[in-house]
Order: sequence, then structure tokens, then C-alpha cells
Amino acid sequence: MPNISRSLARVMPDAYIELAARVGEACVGLGARAYLVGGVVRDVLMGRIEFGDLDIMVADAPPDAINAIAKGIGGTVLRTSQFSTGRLEFDGVDFDLTIARSETYRRPGALPDIAPGSLSDDLARRDFSINAMAVDLSPDAWGDLIDPYNGQTDLEDAVLRTLHERSFHDDATRIIRAARYAARFEFALDESSREQLRDALVHLRAISPARFRNDLQRAFDEPDAPTILGLLDEWGVFAEYLPGTKFEPKWWEDLPEEPDRRRRVAFALFAISGIDEPRPSLEARLALDAETAAVVRSALAMQVELPDLDADGLRPSELVKALDRHHPDAIAAHAMATDGVNLSARLSIYLDTYRWVRQSLDGHEVIAIGVPQGPYVGQVLARLRDARLDGELDSREEEVALVRRAVSGQEFFDPEV
Repeated sequence: MPNISRSLARVMPDAYIELAARVGEACVGLGARAYLVGGVVRDVLMGRIEFGDLDIMVADAPPDAINAIAKGIGGTVLRTSQFSTGRLEFDGVDFDLTIARSETYRRPGALPDIAPGSLSDDLARRDFSINAMAVDLSPDAWGDLIDPYNGQTDLEDAVLRTLHERSFHDDATRIIRAARYAARFEFALDESSREQLRDALVHLRAISPARFRNDLQRAFDEPDAPTILGLLDEWGVFAEYLPGTKFEPKWWEDLPEEPDRRRRVAFALFAISGIDEPRPSLEARLALDAETAAVVRSALAMQVELPDLDADGLRPSELVKALDRHHPDAIAAHAMATDGVNLSARLSIYLDTYRWVRQSLDGHEVIAIGVPQGPYVGQVLARLRDARLDGELDSREEEVALVRRAVSGQEFFDPEV
């Protein structure tokens, strides 16, 4: 059995090493064994320094093992779940602790039925061989690698391979995970797994909107989201689950960095792709939250306005009046998607500059100059902003002079005229 204790010492932070050793010792005292599992083991073997969460699994666990282990290491249980998992904290480090379990699926798309299991059962429920390895944390076997599905070999060969032929049938969201791993690690699905994927596409329909949306959002969050989405499109995922949408690679090159904006813009891009083709409402098909749904509706409403926004001679103030009605993330999606260089530039300058332009005077100040209270105040302020946008005014003094001329001539401004 290979031992990777040197790799653990090289890649894992010292605080994680100490924590893992303490959990291993505490489990032995309880008649159990602790293991590092899943992505942690994969990342250690790949030498990935950007270390994520620590996932520890316990086999042969006694009753109430999570609380007993927390007590044994002097840690704190932050929360537990119905699936025999817990979130613990020790010396400033949070980590996940799970009890070994087996999973069975009554039908495609259903959540699994869970039962207590062995180390072998727990590894067998994993998605891909590279995530189905464990490292023993017991003092007498520290660093021993348990690799029943040859995950280490698949890592070396840059291969993604499912553990059994029904993997994608049982949980079709694994298809999205496959695309994420393929893009992140530059791996390829082996031919058998590709065939399984093609056969399982129909089972995507059994996935609930919320589950599909959540996995799709994780794809959006990846640094190489365009590559992931391109794979999903190539594999037929969008044609199956979001019929009528199209993936346009060039649209996705400049997604925002901020996660919530990134997701809203991404869903807006899907909404405006293939718009002439009949399909279910995207917000219903994916059970979008209220703000994201508002962005999608705004992006769709903008479609009919694009020719006017691209018209020659459009003044900045006219552009702003048209775009102020729409959500900034919807505008950003169209700026990314349009083929028109002029239109893209206009939408971008609105987002970067025009929408922030304001007049210097406020309502109290224009009233003090002599504008009557009431709707005229708003009209004057709007006219001042327009003048600022169109370059007619450059200073506060010029704004005051314009308002005084209006007051002296009783010429108040209707921004709708």
C-alpha cells in the first residue's frame, strides 16, 4: 500500500496536519478510524498548494461519534446534518466530518437513500475515481493511501472516470461536475464514461430546477467558466435541460469577477440566447431568485430596444434615459453579447461613466434659487443632469446660471419634451 505522508507534509498547512493527527488519534481511542477523503486527497497528490476545506471521514464510528470526536480533540461542533455530517472547529480551523455511509438511488434524479456504511461503501458512492481515494489518519498507518479505483493512475493520466456504469444515471448533476473538473484540471473523460454520459442525458430532466441551477452556478464561479459551459454545450446538456438556449463562446469572455454579479450576468446571457425559439421561461425552469429573475426579464425587455440604442446621433442623455430603466447586469450582458462595436461601447460607457453622472445642485438649492416646489423641481434637476451628460454644462456655477435664467423667464424644464 503506497504511503503519501511526505506529500501531506509538503502540501498541507501545519495547522491541518495537527488537526488531522488529533482526529486520527481520537478516533482510535473510540475504536474507529479516520481518513482524509475526496478532493483533499486528490489535491495533495496533484501537489496543489491552494488548499481548500479539510474533509475527514470516520469508519466504524460509535454512536454520537461527531460529538465524541469534538470532545476528544478539544474542538467545537458548529452544526450537524441529517446525513451524519458535521462542521467542527478546532484552534481556528473549520473542517467537515462525515460518518462513513452507503448511498442508493431509487430512481434517476432522486436524492440518495443513506445508510451507515464502511470505508469501501463510502468511497463507492463518489463521482469519479480521482475523488474516490482516502488517506489513513491513524497513528499506526499515517499517510497510507487507499485507492480501490486506481484514482492515482487516472490523475497521472489526466483522465476522468466514473466508478460504475450507472453513475450519471443515478445523479445526472455529475455531468456538470465532470465538465468542471475537465476544465479545471485539463482532464478528459475516458471513452466508457463518455458513453455513459450520452446515455444518461435524458435523466437530466429528473433533476429539480434548484439542483440544476446550483450546479450551474458552481460552473459560473470557476475561473474557466467559458470552457466548462462549452463542454456542457458540446455534450448536449443545454439542449436537454434548457431547450432553445444557445451557448455563444465569445459572449462569455469577460464575466464580472464579483460572484453574485457574475451569476446574474451569466443567467441573463442564457436568457437572451436563442430568443426567437420557443422554450420554457428560464426563471421558471431554473427557479431563479427574485433579483436574478428581474435581471433576466430586464435583459429580455432590452432586446427590442437595441436598434434604437444603436441609432446614429443618439445623445448621452437619451441613452441614459433609455438605460436607467434597466438593471445594470442586464445591460452588462448585452454589452458582452452584441456584435455591434458601437452599441457595445455605448452600453459599456453607460455602465462605467454615464449612469454615475449627477448634477451638482440638489432640490433645496434649486428651490432657493426660485423654482416652485412640486414637480418642477424634479424637471429642473433632470434637465441639469441631461445638460451635464451632453456637455452643455461643466460647473456648478453654470448650473446656477441656467436655473436663474429659467426662473427669470418662468421657463421650467420638462424632461419628457
